[in-house]
Amino acid sequence: MFLGFIAGMFIDIFYNTIGANAAAMTFIAYIRTPILALLVPQRGYDERQVLSLKSMGLSWFVSYVMILTFVHHFILFSLEASDFGLILPILVKVIASTIFTTLVIVIIQFFRKD
Repeated sequence: MFLGFIAGMFIDIFYNTIGANAAAMTFIAYIRTPILALLVPQRGYDERQVLSLKSMGLSWFVSYVMILTFVHHFILFSLEASDFGLILPILVKVIASTIFTTLVIVIIQFFRKD
C-alpha cells in the first residue's frame, strides 16, 4: 500500500491534483488482494508468477485490469468532481477511460518480453 501511495503522490506532484491520485492508488493497493482472491484461476497462483497477459491468459488479465482500472478511475474522477450531482458525467468518463486504458494496457502486454 505504501508503494501505491508513493506512486500516486508522484503523479499528484506533476499533475497538481492534491492527493486524488494518491488516494486512488492507495485504495487500489488495498483491494488488490481481495480482487486476486476473487479471480483465482483453476490452477491457482504460483508465488513467483508475474501477472501478465502471457502467463494468465487474455480473459483473466482483461478482467483483472478492467476491475482495478474502473475502481481507480471512479475514485479519481469522483474526487476531482467533488459533487455527486455529476454522477452521470462521471460514469461516462469512467467507462470511456476504463475501456481506453484497458485497451492500451493489453496492447502494451503484447509487446512485453516475459
